[in-house]
Amino acid sequence: MQIFERLKPILADIFDVDEDELTPKTDLFDDLGADEYDMIELSMIIEEEFEKTVKLPKKGQLNIAKLCMLIEK
Repeated sequence: MQIFERLKPILADIFDVDEDELTPKTDLFDDLGADEYDMIELSMIIEEEFEKTVKLPKKGQLNIAKLCMLIEK
C-alpha cells in the first residue's frame, strides 16, 4: 500500500501523532480529531503531493484506507 506509506508522515504531521499509531483503520475524525480546517489542509497537501484533487468530507467518518482509495481513483 504505497499511498498509505506516503500518507503516514503527512497525517502524523497534521495531527501531531506518531506514525506508528496510524493504521488503515484509523479514522480521521473519531481517532485523530480532524475538523473542517484539517480537511482543507489535507486536501491541499494531497493535491500537491499526489497531483490529484480529492473531495474530502468535512465531518463524518473517513478512515485512512478509504482515503487511500479516494487518492487512487
